[in-house]
Amino acid sequence: MLICCSFGISVVPAIWLLTSPDRLWPIAMEAVVSGFLWGGHGIAALDLTIGLAPRTGRPFYLAVFATAGGIGFGVASVLAGQLATFAPAHFVLGGHEWTSIHILFFLSALGRLASAGLAVRLHDPGARGGVPELMRSLSAPVRAALADSFVPDLVRIPAFARRQR
Repeated sequence: MLICCSFGISVVPAIWLLTSPDRLWPIAMEAVVSGFLWGGHGIAALDLTIGLAPRTGRPFYLAVFATAGGIGFGVASVLAGQLATFAPAHFVLGGHEWTSIHILFFLSALGRLASAGLAVRLHDPGARGGVPELMRSLSAPVRAALADSFVPDLVRIPAFARRQR
Protein backbone atom coordinates (compact mmCIF):
# COMPACT_ATOMS: atom_id res chain seq x y z
CA MET A 1 0.00 0.00 0.00
CA LEU A 2 2.83 2.37 0.87
CA ILE A 3 4.50 1.81 -2.49
CA CYS A 4 1.29 2.24 -4.50
CA CYS A 5 0.29 5.39 -2.62
CA SER A 6 3.81 6.82 -2.86
CA PHE A 7 3.85 6.48 -6.64
CA GLY A 8 0.31 7.83 -6.87
CA ILE A 9 1.19 10.85 -4.75
CA SER A 10 3.93 11.74 -7.21
CA VAL A 11 1.22 12.39 -9.82
CA VAL A 12 -0.77 14.78 -7.61
CA PRO A 13 1.37 17.92 -8.23
CA ALA A 14 1.42 17.14 -11.96
CA ILE A 15 -2.38 17.42 -12.01
CA TRP A 16 -1.97 21.10 -11.13
CA LEU A 17 -0.02 21.56 -14.37
CA LEU A 18 -3.25 20.82 -16.24
CA THR A 19 -5.14 23.77 -14.73
CA SER A 20 -5.64 27.17 -16.28
CA PRO A 21 -7.96 30.11 -15.56
CA ASP A 22 -10.55 28.61 -17.90
CA ARG A 23 -9.94 24.95 -16.93
CA LEU A 24 -10.35 24.43 -13.18
CA TRP A 25 -11.90 20.93 -13.12
CA PRO A 26 -8.51 19.20 -12.53
CA ILE A 27 -8.45 20.78 -9.06
CA ALA A 28 -11.55 18.79 -8.06
CA MET A 29 -9.97 15.60 -9.40
CA GLU A 30 -6.76 16.38 -7.51
CA ALA A 31 -8.65 16.84 -4.25
CA VAL A 32 -10.30 13.42 -4.48
CA VAL A 33 -7.17 11.59 -5.64
CA SER A 34 -5.01 13.36 -3.09
CA GLY A 35 -7.38 12.53 -0.23
CA PHE A 36 -7.37 8.81 -0.99
CA LEU A 37 -3.63 8.59 -1.64
CA TRP A 38 -2.49 10.65 1.35
CA GLY A 39 -4.89 8.76 3.62
CA GLY A 40 -3.52 5.40 2.48
CA HIS A 41 0.06 6.66 2.64
CA GLY A 42 -0.34 8.00 6.16
CA ILE A 43 -1.84 4.77 7.49
CA ALA A 44 0.73 2.60 5.71
CA ALA A 45 3.68 4.73 6.86
CA LEU A 46 2.47 4.72 10.46
CA ASP A 47 1.87 0.98 10.32
CA LEU A 48 5.40 0.41 8.99
CA THR A 49 6.88 2.64 11.68
CA ILE A 50 4.99 0.82 14.43
CA GLY A 51 5.94 -2.56 12.97
CA LEU A 52 9.65 -1.75 12.73
CA ALA A 53 10.08 0.10 16.04
CA PRO A 54 11.11 -1.97 19.04
CA ARG A 55 8.31 -2.35 21.56
CA THR A 56 10.21 -0.72 24.42
CA GLY A 57 11.10 2.50 22.57
CA ARG A 58 8.14 2.70 20.22
CA PRO A 59 6.84 6.13 21.38
CA PHE A 60 10.30 7.61 20.83
CA TYR A 61 10.53 6.17 17.29
CA LEU A 62 7.05 7.47 16.44
CA ALA A 63 8.05 10.91 17.72
CA VAL A 64 11.24 10.86 15.64
CA PHE A 65 9.24 9.81 12.57
CA ALA A 66 6.75 12.66 13.05
CA THR A 67 9.53 15.16 13.76
CA ALA A 68 11.49 14.17 10.66
CA GLY A 69 8.36 14.56 8.53
CA GLY A 70 7.66 18.00 10.00
CA ILE A 71 11.23 19.21 9.54
CA GLY A 72 11.28 17.91 5.97
CA PHE A 73 8.00 19.69 5.20
CA GLY A 74 9.29 22.93 6.75
CA VAL A 75 12.61 22.87 4.88
CA ALA A 76 10.88 22.02 1.59
CA SER A 77 8.44 24.91 2.09
CA VAL A 78 11.24 27.40 2.72
CA LEU A 79 13.24 26.17 -0.28
CA ALA A 80 10.16 26.26 -2.52
CA GLY A 81 9.43 29.83 -1.43
CA GLN A 82 12.99 30.87 -2.25
CA LEU A 83 12.88 29.12 -5.62
CA ALA A 84 9.56 30.78 -6.45
CA THR A 85 11.04 34.24 -5.82
CA PHE A 86 14.09 33.58 -8.02
CA ALA A 87 12.25 31.86 -10.88
CA PRO A 88 10.73 33.95 -13.65
CA ALA A 89 7.20 35.07 -12.85
CA HIS A 90 5.89 34.17 -16.33
CA PHE A 91 7.48 32.41 -19.28
CA VAL A 92 6.38 30.63 -22.43
CA LEU A 93 7.43 27.06 -23.11
CA GLY A 94 5.95 24.83 -25.80
CA GLY A 95 3.40 27.47 -26.73
CA HIS A 96 1.94 27.55 -23.21
CA GLU A 97 2.31 30.24 -20.59
CA TRP A 98 3.81 29.01 -17.30
CA THR A 99 4.55 30.62 -13.93
CA SER A 100 7.08 30.01 -11.18
CA ILE A 101 4.44 27.96 -9.33
CA HIS A 102 4.32 25.54 -12.27
CA ILE A 103 8.06 24.98 -11.82
CA LEU A 104 7.44 24.11 -8.16
CA PHE A 105 4.67 21.65 -9.05
CA PHE A 106 6.89 19.98 -11.64
CA LEU A 107 9.84 19.71 -9.25
CA SER A 108 7.55 18.43 -6.51
CA ALA A 109 6.28 15.67 -8.81
CA LEU A 110 9.86 14.66 -9.68
CA GLY A 111 10.94 14.69 -6.04
CA ARG A 112 7.97 12.60 -4.97
CA LEU A 113 8.63 10.15 -7.79
CA ALA A 114 12.24 9.77 -6.65
CA SER A 115 11.05 9.24 -3.07
CA ALA A 116 8.53 6.64 -4.21
CA GLY A 117 11.42 4.76 -5.79
CA LEU A 118 12.98 4.57 -2.35
CA ALA A 119 9.78 3.07 -0.94
CA VAL A 120 10.29 0.04 -3.17
CA ARG A 121 13.45 -0.76 -1.20
CA LEU A 122 11.66 -0.84 2.16
CA HIS A 123 11.25 -4.23 3.76
CA ASP A 124 8.51 -4.85 6.27
CA PRO A 125 9.19 -8.16 8.01
CA GLY A 126 5.54 -8.41 9.03
CA ALA A 127 4.22 -7.95 5.49
CA ARG A 128 2.72 -10.88 3.66
CA GLY A 129 4.10 -11.28 0.17
CA GLY A 130 5.23 -8.27 -1.78
CA VAL A 131 4.28 -6.09 -4.68
CA PRO A 132 4.56 -8.88 -7.29
CA GLU A 133 2.41 -11.21 -5.18
CA LEU A 134 -0.09 -8.42 -4.56
CA MET A 135 -0.37 -7.70 -8.27
CA ARG A 136 -0.85 -11.40 -9.04
CA SER A 137 -3.52 -11.77 -6.38
CA LEU A 138 -5.36 -8.64 -7.56
CA SER A 139 -5.22 -9.68 -11.19
CA ALA A 140 -6.18 -13.35 -10.66
CA PRO A 141 -9.97 -12.73 -10.67
CA VAL A 142 -9.64 -10.51 -13.72
CA ARG A 143 -7.54 -13.10 -15.57
CA ALA A 144 -10.01 -15.84 -14.67
CA ALA A 145 -12.99 -13.77 -15.83
CA LEU A 146 -11.26 -12.92 -19.09
CA ALA A 147 -10.25 -16.52 -19.68
CA ASP A 148 -13.80 -17.73 -19.06
CA SER A 149 -15.44 -15.02 -21.16
CA PHE A 150 -13.21 -14.20 -24.07
CA VAL A 151 -10.57 -16.86 -24.61
CA PRO A 152 -11.95 -19.86 -26.48
CA ASP A 153 -11.24 -23.30 -25.17
CA LEU A 154 -8.80 -24.48 -27.84
CA VAL A 155 -9.39 -28.15 -27.06
CA ARG A 156 -13.00 -27.80 -28.23
CA ILE A 157 -11.97 -26.36 -31.61
CA PRO A 158 -11.62 -29.35 -34.00
CA ALA A 159 -8.42 -28.16 -35.65
CA PHE A 160 -6.66 -27.84 -32.31
CA ALA A 161 -8.21 -30.96 -30.82
CA ARG A 162 -6.61 -33.17 -33.52
CA ARG A 163 -3.16 -31.69 -32.96
CA GLN A 164 -3.37 -32.28 -29.22
CA ARG A 165 -3.88 -36.06 -29.63
